[in-house]
Amino acid sequence: MHVNAPLCLTFGFNRSELMGKSVSVLMPSPLSEMHAQLVRRYVTTGEERVINKQLEHMVLNRAKQVSNRLSGAFGLDGDC
Repeated sequence: MHVNAPLCLTFGFNRSELMGKSVSVLMPSPLSEMHAQLVRRYVTTGEERVINKQLEHMVLNRAKQVSNRLSGAFGLDGDC
């Protein structure tokens, strides 16, 4: 996941806490598990169900509070 200052400020994490982690750490269960399945399907099939689309979904901040956010889903080519 690409980690920048606004993301850290919004979610209450330090950059080092998120670097190298999946974006699913910012999703409540069962969305985090569903995300892992979607990534596996995308890697296996190349099928783009939500890639390059804006989505509104629930997210978690560091205090485990849930809120809705609008975000984009991007490919796994490093442009995230």
